[in-house]
Amino acid sequence: MLLRKQDQLRKLEAELDDIDEMDASDGTQQQRRVLMSRDLDEAADRREPEEVRTRTMILDEIEQKLDNYGLNLPFAYLNWLLIYSR
Repeated sequence: MLLRKQDQLRKLEAELDDIDEMDASDGTQQQRRVLMSRDLDEAADRREPEEVRTRTMILDEIEQKLDNYGLNLPFAYLNWLLIYSR
């Protein structure tokens, strides 16, 4: 279960890296500034069509998965104890 959660987070982080690389290599000063300012990034996200997956959407999903991951850690540890403490 934990490996699955970690893999989901890894994929989201890779998706975020791809967006960052596109913005960094875009060539316009405005796009590069978006990488340095959360306010500019969120403003740029609001201008995107709804079907476009934005950096803010991915960050929100990462945050949600981290919250879920954290909730699952105590249960995983208890399972580990039950299995290996015999």
